[in-house]
Amino acid sequence: MGKSEETLLYELKSRREIGVYRKFAVFSLALSLVIHMVLFLTYYVATKEPEERTVHVRITNYDMIQPPLKFDVKAPRMGKSIESIKEATVANTFTPREFRRTPPVAANAAPPTTPTATSAAAGSGRGSEGSVFFGALTSNASSGGAGADWSLPGGATSYGRSFGVGGRGGWGAGVGNDLGSGPELNTEVVTSRATGTGVSSLRDNLIDYSNFQDRFEGFVVQDPKNKKKITGYLNFYQLEYSSSRVEKGTGDWNVVNNQPSWNAVPAAIINLERFVRDRTQLDIRLKGNIRFDSREVKDVPMLYMMGFEAEPKLTSEEVSSMAKYLRNGGFLFIDDGLAFIPGVFNKKMRKYLEDALGYDAVFERIPQSHPLYHVWEDFAGPPPGDDEVRYNSAVKATQERYRYLEGITIQGRLVVLFSSKGYCMSWGAWPVSSSPVDNTRQLQFAINVIVFACGQKGGIIDRNAQRLASENK
Repeated sequence: MGKSEETLLYELKSRREIGVYRKFAVFSLALSLVIHMVLFLTYYVATKEPEERTVHVRITNYDMIQPPLKFDVKAPRMGKSIESIKEATVANTFTPREFRRTPPVAANAAPPTTPTATSAAAGSGRGSEGSVFFGALTSNASSGGAGADWSLPGGATSYGRSFGVGGRGGWGAGVGNDLGSGPELNTEVVTSRATGTGVSSLRDNLIDYSNFQDRFEGFVVQDPKNKKKITGYLNFYQLEYSSSRVEKGTGDWNVVNNQPSWNAVPAAIINLERFVRDRTQLDIRLKGNIRFDSREVKDVPMLYMMGFEAEPKLTSEEVSSMAKYLRNGGFLFIDDGLAFIPGVFNKKMRKYLEDALGYDAVFERIPQSHPLYHVWEDFAGPPPGDDEVRYNSAVKATQERYRYLEGITIQGRLVVLFSSKGYCMSWGAWPVSSSPVDNTRQLQFAINVIVFACGQKGGIIDRNAQRLASENK
């Protein structure tokens, strides 16, 4: 059945329209592709980094640059003509000289009457005293007594660095201390140095500890037969630090008004020094304040630190220096004047010690049998502090008493003594309060702390003593 003419015309028209649509689609697709290529090339060219190229330039002409100044080197002028120096003729002559040796004089014999012996006795001023030469003790038997009368010099002539009070330029040099003459040694020099190390060895060698004052910050010696006999010297330092504010006291606590936290009770250390001088033979000297970031702190045998209500502020450098100081023989006595463990000073200092010592910062209660309570004066535990003697109960409604002291021990050595009892108040504030309280036991305990800290094995003084003993072997 054939198609009608209208159907054929319709199909032909449809095919023509389809062909037009196809051409339009192909043209659109090509145009879109061209546009995208142009955009891609534009972006690629715009974002591409320029390549470095090396260009070689050959210079054929040179411009000479004249210097700003012109120096003319001229030959030196000789004032006189140079003449050859004739060699001097030296005659090698030798004149023999006779030497005589005088035999030693017996101890019970009469003193010699030669001019040399007379001048030597007159120059020293003390015929019965000996002298020390580089650590060797000598004796002078011209006193008419026993020849073994050994004693430290009190003005005898010596040379070099003397361990006695004599010596050229020394603080006890006597008459005739020039380098051109010396004493007559009429007795045989014997070695009196005993065996041993440390302070005991130096004590056996009869060395005067005051001669080390220009070298060490302290040298404290306790008689092994009498613990109450303390000799030597100590430069006492108080730790200075920054705080959040100055202290403001009330009532009988007015002693801390407008004072920095590190010196909340200024009279405490002054009263302590007087008490130590009155009760012992220890030459204690208040050297003032020192910070942990000071280079000299490493040589200080012990440090005292007080606080009150303000927050202490230590830098990272001070915390690091505190760790080195404690691990290398130092001793830190921290005294909370507020006598309140929840206080900001108490809590903050514990945190600083933990940051400095890490896992070694273990706070332990010191037992009553600890040598700290028996090294100089005997105690049945820590004496009462300001935590047990409050003048104004309104300052702190809840009164706490701490019947113990705390400490941090590293390798068997007590490096930190932490007091929450307010001993600085008992030393400096109790005597001037409205109701004065006796503070003798609290000051006696301070001496116990000093003697214990300076006599500890491994401490700074013990290390210095070991060094001196090794130097004088």
